[in-house]
Amino acid sequence: MDLYLLMRFEITGANMNVDEKFTQFQTQCLKTESLLQTHDSLPAEHQVSDFWISKLQTVQKDCVDKASEVETMRECAMSILNKNDQFTSMVEPELTFINQRWAEITARLKEKIAKGQEMDEARKPTPPSSPKYVEHTEVKVEFTKTTVVKTTTSEFTTSMTSVSSGAISPISTTVSDTEFPPAHTPEISENFSKSKVVVAHSTSPLKSPELKESDLESSSRKFHSLYEIAMEMIENYQREVLNRGELQPRDVTGDLQDNAKSLDVNVMHMSQQIDHLLVQGDSLSLQLEHQDPVESLRVQAEVEQLKDAWDSVKADTERKRRLLVVIAPQWSKFLLAARDLSMNLDAMDTNIKVANINREIHKKITA
Repeated sequence: MDLYLLMRFEITGANMNVDEKFTQFQTQCLKTESLLQTHDSLPAEHQVSDFWISKLQTVQKDCVDKASEVETMRECAMSILNKNDQFTSMVEPELTFINQRWAEITARLKEKIAKGQEMDEARKPTPPSSPKYVEHTEVKVEFTKTTVVKTTTSEFTTSMTSVSSGAISPISTTVSDTEFPPAHTPEISENFSKSKVVVAHSTSPLKSPELKESDLESSSRKFHSLYEIAMEMIENYQREVLNRGELQPRDVTGDLQDNAKSLDVNVMHMSQQIDHLLVQGDSLSLQLEHQDPVESLRVQAEVEQLKDAWDSVKADTERKRRLLVVIAPQWSKFLLAARDLSMNLDAMDTNIKVANINREIHKKITA
């Protein structure tokens, strides 16, 4: 005990306050390790979500900010070791503990963030190649004459392939029916109707389809209709299920893991419809860009609004899922412990009252 007091005196005399800092460091380590354990227990797709990547990066930044404090504790510990060998048995284990704990936590954080960013990049769709301006030269040889006529034409193309001999066959444009897959929540998704999707069939890959004006008008009207249906579906889902990411009493009834899983399933099924509609909108806006710029801007504006609404759904789903998986169980344990404590206090109060009554009775009997 004297040795320990002497060590503390040395630390206090140097005005380092290492004991307090070491306690704070231990607390920070415990919190960080608890966060990492929670992250490990999540499904793989949630571990790489934007919320968790941002959370881990924030924790990593805090660790970097505290690096100087850790160095201060290390230097003070080394100073104590150098002053007297008798402190070695007490200080050296703590110094080893700091080094190992710090290295382990920072390594795990770095690994998780790198893995999350790598998987996030892998999930991003490859952007389509930008249209290339290609100049084609057609050479016609007239056998009845000795001259060669050379004509030059220019056109836009989105893909490059070798040109086969012979004339380029014309491109025919047809309209096919594409039906959205059923969603997990029938009462929300049943409003989605069939959408007419313009599909170009061509024997030549050199040219982009030249859509008729009537086809574009029909596709534009259909997209506006589907956009309104999708926005209504998102608004209903936000109001009836997500509640902007906040828990409702019905959310904490039954199995919390199943409730959280149902949120993920709903988003997965709706994403098939929303993503498909967003692709349609981008394609339609690009096709309308030269023929009807005003309508193209209108379609693109609706695409951006739908993207924002859908991003809000995904963010609120992640927030609510976290509340169900992490916060709600802890709150339930707290309520259970509080109820047990209240019952024990009531029982103790009853026992005290009974004991007081028995004591009064005993006094009267012995009087």
